[in-house]
Amino acid sequence: MIFDQIDSGRHIKILCLDGVTDVHNAAAIMRTAAFYDVDCIVIATKNNFGVGPSVARIASGALEYVKIVKCSSLPKFISALKKRGVEPIGLTEHTDDSEFVVPGGSRCLILGAEDKGLSNATVRLLDKKIKLNPQGSIQSLNVSVAAAIAMERVFV
Repeated sequence: MIFDQIDSGRHIKILCLDGVTDVHNAAAIMRTAAFYDVDCIVIATKNNFGVGPSVARIASGALEYVKIVKCSSLPKFISALKKRGVEPIGLTEHTDDSEFVVPGGSRCLILGAEDKGLSNATVRLLDKKIKLNPQGSIQSLNVSVAAAIAMERVFV
């Protein structure tokens, strides 16, 4: 289990998806997570995409390399990570912080739903909020594209 790995001192990369429902976005995120050697993707059992044959097919083999962990409550999971010294980092446009300075050790990046962003319950638990800085007329990205940029900056 994830907590056993953290407790043993192993540094792991955790990606939490908070309300991501679109299977195509989820599959693209899984593929990117495999590219960046993310140890696991954590989703709540409710209000997220379903992990089934269509997701596996769209993810083009990524499920062979990235473990999907389902939890009953994402906020409770994040709280358990915090108790183990893992700083939750949320990607949100509702911050002025664009610095991706990430502490060493295990890392947890949290991404929100395509239309709503991070849930209020998740935001309250964040130790750090980061954002991408738009340079053009479009002020937001598809969650799978934002995930790729954030993983590059947080996990590398």
